[in-house]
Amino acid sequence: MSLRFTLLVPILGLVLTAGFAGRYVQLAYGAAEAGPDESMLQIQSELGYELMAPTLLPPRTRIYDKVPTLRGNRRVITSYINARDEISLVFAQERRSAERDDWNQSYLEGLYVTPTTVNGSPAGFSRDSAGRLRICWADAGLFFMLSSVHSDQAMLKKVAESVQ
Repeated sequence: MSLRFTLLVPILGLVLTAGFAGRYVQLAYGAAEAGPDESMLQIQSELGYELMAPTLLPPRTRIYDKVPTLRGNRRVITSYINARDEISLVFAQERRSAERDDWNQSYLEGLYVTPTTVNGSPAGFSRDSAGRLRICWADAGLFFMLSSVHSDQAMLKKVAESVQ
């Protein structure tokens, strides 16, 4: 599976990664301390593997406590809000498989992708139809997508590089 993705990355010019460590995190830029919500801990327990999360967020951004971390059929999604209580950052992660790698590749092929790296791994920026900026990357076991309507490429890349 890793070889398959390695071949995929140069074609798309991008990479994917994400997860959540399940521990409290001190956020950057003077933001309040935040930790996983109960639903994140429950999902992590049900899945049987460690989820990851950014340890650095844009200024005055915090986890959205009114909507718990959500588990979809394939992805785990965590939303973050800004000082105006607007959802400003969404972090999605999913376990990699041949089927999901194929699906993610076909989805990303339809987008204009600007190549970059996340901690030395290939990654790519794109915009969705609503104008949200996204960065996608992967590691050997997880695919990550981080999107924001308020952050620029430099900030989104810093957040992506803080995922652990």
